[in-house]
Amino acid sequence: MAFAFPYKKEKLPNGKEVFRPTIPIELGYKGHSMKFVAIVDSGSDVSYMPQWIADALGIEIKGKTSVVDTVNGKIKVIEDFLNATIRHRK
Repeated sequence: MAFAFPYKKEKLPNGKEVFRPTIPIELGYKGHSMKFVAIVDSGSDVSYMPQWIADALGIEIKGKTSVVDTVNGKIKVIEDFLNATIRHRK
């Protein structure tokens, strides 16, 4: 199965411009939902969600805290599992 994603130009805090593959998504949990434009990282083994999104949807994160390296430096994360369903709508 092949996917194609449009690239969106974004300006980083340091002023550098980058192009990132994006996809519109809707996240839902227990009757709450929010629409976003997400960055696609086809080489990643995991996905990250900002804490404010989990809070807005009422998702309680109860995992191990660790630090991960990103393109923009190290960030603190809470590792937890969330089941997700991906659907394609035309």
